Amino acid sequence: MNSATLNIVIALSMVAFPVALIVWFIKYMASESEKRMTHMMERVGLDLVPASVNGSLKLTPFDLIPAVQN
Repeated sequence: MNSATLNIVIALSMVAFPVALIVWFIKYMASESEKRMTHMMERVGLDLVPASVNGSLKLTPFDLIPAVQN
């Protein structure tokens, strides 16, 4: 392998390694945040099982607002 190719491989490695560490760290922080939030919700007694609205398991923020009846 000539030196130009070796320099390119080393440069790409020097860029890829920190990027991989940053991606891992962001995923780790998101996971820890989810665990904290789940623990807080369990402490106050909220049900963590997904609710079904109109036969669909997909919830939107509007599904959580009670409908106003006239």
